[in-house]
Amino acid sequence: MQEVLRIFGSTKPLAPAESDGDYQLTYRGITFILRRFSTGSRESIDSKSDLLATRLFIYLGSNLAEAKVPVELPSACYLQNVFLERLEVNRSVNSTTDLTLHLVAQDLNVNPTREPQIRRFTRSLTFGDSVQDVLSALGSPSRVFYKTEDKMKIHLPQSHRLVQPRKSDYFFNYFPLGLDILFDAQTHEVMKFVLHTNQPGEYTFNTYYRCLFEIPIPIVKSSKENTNSEIDETDNVLNETKYLVTPFSKWSDVRQHLISSMDTEPVVIYRESKPQQNPFGPTHAYGYQDIIFEIIPTSECIASVTLYTPIHLSKT
Repeated sequence: MQEVLRIFGSTKPLAPAESDGDYQLTYRGITFILRRFSTGSRESIDSKSDLLATRLFIYLGSNLAEAKVPVELPSACYLQNVFLERLEVNRSVNSTTDLTLHLVAQDLNVNPTREPQIRRFTRSLTFGDSVQDVLSALGSPSRVFYKTEDKMKIHLPQSHRLVQPRKSDYFFNYFPLGLDILFDAQTHEVMKFVLHTNQPGEYTFNTYYRCLFEIPIPIVKSSKENTNSEIDETDNVLNETKYLVTPFSKWSDVRQHLISSMDTEPVVIYRESKPQQNPFGPTHAYGYQDIIFEIIPTSECIASVTLYTPIHLSKT
């Protein structure tokens, strides 16, 4: 409390709060709720050093009791205090249709006697969404990262490789959600989602929160029961049940359901950081339809999952 008085002045009286054992110090537009953490009676408040601020309310006006907040606040108002409870990847046939994000945030209130409530809400994103769509759904990103190189240029003719682009594709990094969103530099529309698992032994470990995604994969079963004979891929039929890929899935389990329709040979990804080199070693990337699984080979854990739209395949 002494620090509060030093900054704001001692022109306001200390009054008992509605909750038992707390005190309220009010200035215009700001109210401190203080609590005594040492032994002593409520009437003895001479030693102000025993009072510690436990909550702070900032509002418009001079009276906390009359302060109001909107009934429905967009997630952009929570200033990165929105966290991901679950992310559903919705798929149709062989492609991703959209993402449903189940978000959780601490609700705002101006009642000093009530603890803030947990508020849950959902947002949906899909390929082709504009920057404004993403900002309206998730709020401002933790960071904006501009791509400095395009590794897919090696597949272009020699004359095209030397052309320097005037614009750069860019990522919105949402660290609390474990999510990266890549935008096209020309159209400013979503072309890729990257879901991070925050697994130990991965290059970006402890940078992102874990993205708790759920990706349904149709289970492929053979229509032939004889395991001794060779089974052609055309004889496989899709079962109605789905295998759910999560951040905790082991790659050895996942690939059993994808082996007939995925790239068998992985792409080895090397990441280096100067001046310190990457201590975790390379990862392996496997392609399946419009999904790229990045795997840590030493533990068979999923490091990240990339969802892309095939129309931008030549750029990503």
